[in-house]
Amino acid sequence: MKEEIKFAADSMLGRLARWLRILGFDTLYIRRLDEDRIQKLKREERIFLSRKRTNLDIFSRSLYIHSDHINEQLREVISHFSLPIRESLLFSRCIICNTPIEKADKVDALENVPEYVYHRVAESISFCPTCKRFYWPGTHRDRVLNQLSKWSIIKINS
Repeated sequence: MKEEIKFAADSMLGRLARWLRILGFDTLYIRRLDEDRIQKLKREERIFLSRKRTNLDIFSRSLYIHSDHINEQLREVISHFSLPIRESLLFSRCIICNTPIEKADKVDALENVPEYVYHRVAESISFCPTCKRFYWPGTHRDRVLNQLSKWSIIKINS
């Protein structure tokens, strides 16, 4: 079995970290890089993504992100590491804290999402056990998928 690629994105790449999470990739967002954090990232064998060249010298596995544009940054990472985009992994991680999301308990979902959402998609509601956010397929998800398609990251079957 192929090893899972794990990333850490520096403070200049918060949007990239979020989009990698949407695609299902384990991606930490690092606001402050101190010695303890550096050692932890190395132990976890994360690939460090940065827009600052001096940060890259610290890590044996790293990638300098050239572009300022999120679509180009995302394509750069996907291309450089030949990342497979799997439909089954889309929206499988919390976009806020990076934790894998789980199927939500129906009672918890009913108490925490709008009633019309619950009645429309109760079976598809997910939950982040770390930050307690609820997720469900809706217009935001559709906009994200359309954006990924527009950037030629995924193809949407019409």
